[in-house]
Amino acid sequence: DEEIDVVSLASQRAKLAAQNKATPFRRPRGRPPLNRKRALPQEPEDHQPAPKRRQTRKLDAPGTSSSTDEEAQQDEQVKNKGRKKGKQKNKEKNPDRRIQHNTMEKRRRVYMASLFQQLRSLIPHPNPNFKMPKVRILMEAANYCKNLHEGAKTLSKLREDVTKKTAIVKQLECKLQRR
Repeated sequence: DEEIDVVSLASQRAKLAAQNKATPFRRPRGRPPLNRKRALPQEPEDHQPAPKRRQTRKLDAPGTSSSTDEEAQQDEQVKNKGRKKGKQKNKEKNPDRRIQHNTMEKRRRVYMASLFQQLRSLIPHPNPNFKMPKVRILMEAANYCKNLHEGAKTLSKLREDVTKKTAIVKQLECKLQRR
């Protein structure tokens, strides 16, 4: 009698997962949270780029063809073929451009924030201490401009009506004085 070895799909996946090696964890992307609102200005030390992370590859399952060192080197050469070394050296030598860009971007953000604050102060709002999102500030400002424009139209119509009526009153007054 033959024995039949029944292997479930879950156990096969577990074996393959155990054989495949990957990075233990991924670093989070984005900025880390700061404890204070503004960082103290620091003197730039030697500005060197962060060391590059090593790329890890998943190992092939046993019984399948694995890549050799030569193939891995060829893959790296193909990846790095389009990169120019001159640009990397230029970035390493000139950190001032990055610092200048960061300061200009910070100035732009501060300027935009002040403009939004000025715009917010012009909008009539029942609670001035309430912090509104920028989109809402823009929408409220647009609605306020529309209301002002409509109000200006109605006031100009009223002014025209008043001038017509005053002209009629003056004509009637002149007629009464002639009699």
